[in-house]
Amino acid sequence: MHSLLVLLTMALIVIGIQFGMRFFRMRRLGYWLKRGMEAYGEARYQDALRAFRKCVGIAPEWLHSRAMLGMSLAQTGNKEEALREITLVQQLQPRQGEAWTLTCLFYALCAPEDHDKLAEAIETLHALDPPAAAALVMKPQFRQFDNTRRFRELFRRVQTQKQPEAD
Repeated sequence: MHSLLVLLTMALIVIGIQFGMRFFRMRRLGYWLKRGMEAYGEARYQDALRAFRKCVGIAPEWLHSRAMLGMSLAQTGNKEEALREITLVQQLQPRQGEAWTLTCLFYALCAPEDHDKLAEAIETLHALDPPAAAALVMKPQFRQFDNTRRFRELFRRVQTQKQPEAD
């Protein structure tokens, strides 16, 4: 009986440590994300880059921190590394609309000259999550692309195509 109590106590201690570690990890992640977003919003891209690198170190598979790292890299002139990060976002969750929404925003904000990649990302997002694609192309960041026939047609199709009925 005594050994059972010792075993149970040890299990509770281990579980408590795991929950504590997770709690403090999430607090650190929130702290660095907030600092990164503030720095990015104030166009202090080097500071944002440092903060988002910390976020990626804490949660390497979290799409938002990777996408913001990619955007910060692009803003600091590291286009190759930025493209690697956004490609990793796509690879981490290839069938999730969230990954493709972040990819579309990356190309619209940080690589607007790469029309082919942006159009492919919008098409992929539309195939995975039509309502998200329709909402995204209505955002102000995409108005700059309305002046080309290709994007006007793409945006029209994304916004007006009938959505499949849910079963």
